[in-house]
Amino acid sequence: QSIGGVINYITKAPPLEPSGAVSLAGGSRNFFKTYTTLGGTWGKVKLLLDYTRKQGDGARENINSEINDVTGKIGVSVGKKGSVVLKLNYYGEESQVTYAGLTELEYQENPRANPFQDDHFEASRFGMHSIYYYPLTEKSVLTTNVYGYFIRRDWWRQHHNGVNNNVIPATETETKPDTAVTGRLRDYWVYGVEPRLNLNSS
Repeated sequence: QSIGGVINYITKAPPLEPSGAVSLAGGSRNFFKTYTTLGGTWGKVKLLLDYTRKQGDGARENINSEINDVTGKIGVSVGKKGSVVLKLNYYGEESQVTYAGLTELEYQENPRANPFQDDHFEASRFGMHSIYYYPLTEKSVLTTNVYGYFIRRDWWRQHHNGVNNNVIPATETETKPDTAVTGRLRDYWVYGVEPRLNLNSS
């Protein structure tokens, strides 16, 4: 289940045979990305573990990010026809990133400048999704989804010389960061149960 349930992401299923793979990528501005996957099927049990690590510097000074994404999936056959799939996921991000721009004079002097070195963004997401699948007949299938996730999003923003610490007046020629920071701290809980009966009329 995605945020709001608007889009349902289809994640990779565990492979039928034990297998694994590792990919690496790197580039300028300290970019680095690695993806590791392991999984297989053993009797009635299917397992999958995915890990992604991504990091790099932004297009401006004092901007960088580090992301870790781990997903584990286990599927078990139940009885003669049913099956249960459990998926667990953790996403973590720690970034030095700003929401503020530059004045016209600052941009002309250095378009990649960023005076807000104390802006900091942290986010974490813990998710769980379980699916029970049971074919009633050749043309009808009963599925029950149980899902939930918790998101913590903390964004610490450095004060500056703007009006109400927001819009910088047109009379100012430069951005003047302050030493104080203010946190925009958010926590979100989402959970639900979704039974569904699928009928094939063909």
